[in-house]
Amino acid sequence: MGLFSSGWRRERRLQALQDASNKHAETALLLWRAGHADEALVHNRQALTVIRRLRAEEPNNEQHLAQLAGKLYNHAGMLTQSGQFAEAADTARACLDSYLELTGGEVSQAAILEDRLMRLSHSPRPTLTPRGDLIRLAAMTADAKGRLASILAVLRSPGAAEEALRLGSEAVSTYQILARADNDYGADLARVQEQYAVTVRRLLGEKA
Repeated sequence: MGLFSSGWRRERRLQALQDASNKHAETALLLWRAGHADEALVHNRQALTVIRRLRAEEPNNEQHLAQLAGKLYNHAGMLTQSGQFAEAADTARACLDSYLELTGGEVSQAAILEDRLMRLSHSPRPTLTPRGDLIRLAAMTADAKGRLASILAVLRSPGAAEEALRLGSEAVSTYQILARADNDYGADLARVQEQYAVTVRRLLGEKA
C-alpha cells in the first residue's frame, strides 16, 4: 500500500509540473501573438524550466523531449521578435538538436516515402521512430532549420551565411518531399519557400 501511495503521489506531482509548464507556455503564446514578446519570454522561460525538470526526472519519457523541442522553437521566435538574436540562435539550435534526437538523426527521403506508403496501405508496421509520427517530426525538424536559418541571416556571424543557406535549403527540400507524399503539405511548402527567400534577401543585404 505504501509503494502504491508513493507512486501515486509522484504521478500527481509530475502531472502538476506538466500542467504548470503547459499553462506558462499557453500564456506565453497569447502574449507573443499580442505583440508582447518580452512578457511572453518570462512565461516561456518558466515553462522551459519546468519541462527540463521533468526531463531530468524522467529521462526516458520522450514526450518531455518533444515538448521541450516545441517550447524551444517558440522561445527562439520570441527572442527574435525582442531583438535578442544571439540567444535566439542558440535556442533555435537547441530546438533543432532536440528534434534530431527525436528522429534519431536526419530523416531521409526514402524513410518519408516508405512511411507514407505504409500509411496508405494501412500497414501495421511501426514508423521509423517510436517517438512519434515520422512525417510530423520531419516537418517540425524542417521548421526548426528554417527558423535557425532566418536568425543566422540576421546575425551575420562568421560562417553564418553558409549555414543559413544550407539549413534553409534543407528545410525547403524536406517540405518538397512531404508535399509530394501528401498534398496537405503544399501550403507549408510555400511558407517555407518564402521564408528561405527572405533569408536569402537578408544575406544579400536586401530589404526583407
